[in-house]
Amino acid sequence: MIYDLPAIYDGAKSFYHKATITEKQDKIILTSYNTKILYLDRFKNLHFYYHNIKDKKIYSMTTLRHIKEFLKIYYYNVTYTKKDIEKLINDDLKEIKNNDK
Repeated sequence: MIYDLPAIYDGAKSFYHKATITEKQDKIILTSYNTKILYLDRFKNLHFYYHNIKDKKIYSMTTLRHIKEFLKIYYYNVTYTKKDIEKLINDDLKEIKNNDK
């Protein structure tokens, strides 16, 4: 199932179809401007699409708003800063590297 990311906490009326949620059996995916950004697996573990981060697409102001809204709704109901999000990205990357050993 695919639907627009709701603007519940952001203060905007809507994200105007620029951010979508795809719910699959085993994950919930955030897409911003037609670019997959991150997903939650069925255990509520957060994972990022690194090839898109490397291209700096994740760092646009609007995409950061989408990420913050997604995290507040689907991950933990807390407010994240850009620094918090960068830490989540780095932690996820470290976990992947450790699993590759």
